[in-house]
Amino acid sequence: MLSYIEWGETNDPDEPFYLTAEDQTWDEATLKQLRDEYNIFFMNGGEGVVPVMILHPETMPMVVFGIEDDGMVAFAREYGHFKHCISAAWIPGLIADLAAAKAFCDAKQNEVFELEYEARFSSEDETEKA
Repeated sequence: MLSYIEWGETNDPDEPFYLTAEDQTWDEATLKQLRDEYNIFFMNGGEGVVPVMILHPETMPMVVFGIEDDGMVAFAREYGHFKHCISAAWIPGLIADLAAAKAFCDAKQNEVFELEYEARFSSEDETEKA
């Protein structure tokens, strides 16, 4: 379960909104509490990457991206508004951009692997010829 919730002081609009899990543990009960009480989705793929909070789900859904560190989820604010916030309508485009970035990284890793493989075995071939 959650052990601490802080919306920030009213006189500091730049204070982040953050929640802390008991014993720094994101168990099923705590993840359910995040979803049910705060519209925060986290660890849906089995590992924690970026917590996502949904604002105004009934009228004009907005997605806020946060961070997680040692059992604490935080959402940055600036001038009283959440930073790193997009319209939920942009999610398909974001997913497409992330998929393209992943494909790019995979291609670069394969390219490096192939160059290393080629360099390693071409030097062995030259050694055998000598």
